[in-house]
Amino acid sequence: MQSTVPIVSIYLPTKNRLELLKRAIASVLAQTETNWELIVVDDGSTDATPAYLQELAQADKRVRYIRHEYSVGAPASRNEAISAAHAELVTGLDDDDEFVQQRLGLLLENYDPNYAFICAASFWISDSGEKVLWDAEKELTLSDMMRENQASNQVLVSKEKLLTIGGFDTDFQALQDYDCWVRLIEAFGPAKRIATPLMKVNVGHGLTRITDDQKAVEGYQCFYQRHKNKMSARQRLRFQLRIKEKKSLSQASKLLFRGLTRLI
Repeated sequence: MQSTVPIVSIYLPTKNRLELLKRAIASVLAQTETNWELIVVDDGSTDATPAYLQELAQADKRVRYIRHEYSVGAPASRNEAISAAHAELVTGLDDDDEFVQQRLGLLLENYDPNYAFICAASFWISDSGEKVLWDAEKELTLSDMMRENQASNQVLVSKEKLLTIGGFDTDFQALQDYDCWVRLIEAFGPAKRIATPLMKVNVGHGLTRITDDQKAVEGYQCFYQRHKNKMSARQRLRFQLRIKEKKSLSQASKLLFRGLTRLI
């Protein structure tokens, strides 16, 4: 008989993206590991999301949802779900991404509490095709993470560790995951990455991801100011160049938008 206490809790923030949300949740329902709970935080949706989640929670007791009448943002929504989690281990999912069917099972199989967290390679899916990111097993150190986010956008970690570092920083407009993983490694030592791709990160669905260009600029700036003293001179230069690149992309997006509005 399956335990009534889930082995892992999944936090999933969403807002007004019902069709993407359904796809993300379908990937959780399809997991080979079935002893989980899913906590969906509806962050002020005005579409049919509330009705869908209410019906789903009634049909599957492993699904719980939290409703916000007004949006508080993805980081705060994640933190609320983590605090409400019943399992000792937690992991996340964005509403436009998908779990590979074996994700929970393989992460749990490889989990080691001596590491800050466990993570895995991922599929990056865009309009131009699909590629695999970080498909090599590796122990991730603070130095590795100062080079770039080599852990992907989701990890498996103990709830206690996340709460100890204060969860996701709600002041960050972007890179909240990257900042969180770095702080976990600072507090608890290296993390472990397995080589099997276990997440589909979808960036070609025609809708914006949680982070737009301007938020990305602000996120990179916040991350740099917080963590620059941990970076080597070469890493600081690389990060400064990234910020300049993000600013250029943001400005290009603004110019494109202005041009399009003149044509309407």
